Amino acid sequence: MHKSIQNHYSKLIADYDKLLQTVNVLPAEIIYQPMQENKWSVVQTLQHLNFSFISSINYLKKKLQGDIFEYNPIAGWVRSYLLNSQLRTTKKFKAPKGLPEPIQLTTIETVTKEWNTMQSDLKQLLDELPNNLVNKNIFRHPRVGLINASQMITFFSAHLYHHEQQIQHYLSEKKR
Repeated sequence: MHKSIQNHYSKLIADYDKLLQTVNVLPAEIIYQPMQENKWSVVQTLQHLNFSFISSINYLKKKLQGDIFEYNPIAGWVRSYLLNSQLRTTKKFKAPKGLPEPIQLTTIETVTKEWNTMQSDLKQLLDELPNNLVNKNIFRHPRVGLINASQMITFFSAHLYHHEQQIQHYLSEKKR
């Protein structure tokens, strides 16, 4: 894995694992109950993250099979900055079209298994990413457009942070 991606990847893995550790010790009535009326539960929120990451990885695998990619670091940086800035707010966003809705009856064990598979797939993809593509805008985010691999991982982290804040807010409300 290219060194410019490694730190972002390691942070993503550590942050998600930490969130899973927090969630795994919570009682079932907290993690399976919707966080708000007509909203997702904690487990469904984690499943949404997994769906998002898996869809992104599958998209990138397909694109890497023979596309021509632009090298426009300034445009990619601006797109990435705007996207990640929005995700660091408490503003709510609709999931992009094509991303499946979380399943109501999923379990924390299933979500953890999905995460383990996904992080392995992501690591393999990033390990095999040719050096000549590291700084090219190879990933198309549905809202902001093309960004590079490092910016994609930064988006994953910002997306995780966005939902982690929702979960932490819900858990703090439950403690009151």
